[in-house]
Amino acid sequence: MKHNDFFHSNEFHQFEKYLEKANTILAEIAEKNENITPIKLADYALFEDFFSREVESTYGNSWIYVTQGTFGIGPELLGYKYYDGQNLCVLSIAPKIEQPETMMLYWIRPMGQKILSVISSLSEDIKKKYRVSSYVKKLFPEQQQFLLKHGFRSAEEFPWHSSAHSEDDTFPELIFDREKTLRSIKDASRSSSLGRIRRGLLKVESENELKVHDFDIEQQAWSVVKEYFLEHQKLGRKINISTPFDYFNMIFHSAQADIVRKVLFLNGKPVGFYLIERRPRLNTANVYCCLALKQDQKYLMDFLKQVIFNEETAKYINCGGSEDAGMDCFKYKYKPIISSRMYMLTNLQ
Repeated sequence: MKHNDFFHSNEFHQFEKYLEKANTILAEIAEKNENITPIKLADYALFEDFFSREVESTYGNSWIYVTQGTFGIGPELLGYKYYDGQNLCVLSIAPKIEQPETMMLYWIRPMGQKILSVISSLSEDIKKKYRVSSYVKKLFPEQQQFLLKHGFRSAEEFPWHSSAHSEDDTFPELIFDREKTLRSIKDASRSSSLGRIRRGLLKVESENELKVHDFDIEQQAWSVVKEYFLEHQKLGRKINISTPFDYFNMIFHSAQADIVRKVLFLNGKPVGFYLIERRPRLNTANVYCCLALKQDQKYLMDFLKQVIFNEETAKYINCGGSEDAGMDCFKYKYKPIISSRMYMLTNLQ
């Protein structure tokens, strides 16, 4: 499906209708605050300027990250931003997954010296006027401490989802030294998890044609996403708290960034893709998606991970946090050198 065709599909119109109330509320909030405006693709440069000034590194300092969860919100479907010339933060709104009657406002990756004071004050006003409480995402420890002293509490007390209290920061960001990970794979014993994976991959590659390409990315990657979630619904073995729309902006609206997007083909069929953004100043590559159709063949996720570690040239690979213990455990196999905890808070009392 091509990009423009998607916006005329029943799939999109059903999603748009689902978010109608959310859009109405946030549009009304924006109408009464001149510093809250819809995000446009042209805002990429503004965000990059703020990211470049950040002293601390995080997976969240990225256009891809801050717009990942905003799809469907605002006139350009990229969410809203608070920007007063000195402070910047992404805004989105959505019903809680397990309590759809409850709308929550999301403040995503706050930046600027006074942004936390802005969030503390403005979120309280919004809660009183619109009965909409807030989550604040991707907070450093010192930001967390400030907001805890100003009426916020941990998302663990009012979880984003019962199985993932702080969304993708339920488990910490895992950062790898690329060369050390490659040595760990090479030196792994036969009985270790990496050793078993190495043998399994050799068998898969000997029996199949596996190729990674970067052509026709949007259509091929979106087809993988749709099949992935369709299969999840059929199996029903695990609650899936993500949706296909969590991947839309990163596939269709990420071309400005210094990124690599590649699709994995198994015997000619698209079965996976990955997307990474390079941050040269930090000698880091951030992996924002590594998705594979495991039902088609075992070890596809491992194949993609090892392609990334082999082909990237950055010293560090940041694979982000995780929503569940299974994914966190999968990442740990590749021997991270840093575990960086970020926080999510709420002002719901």
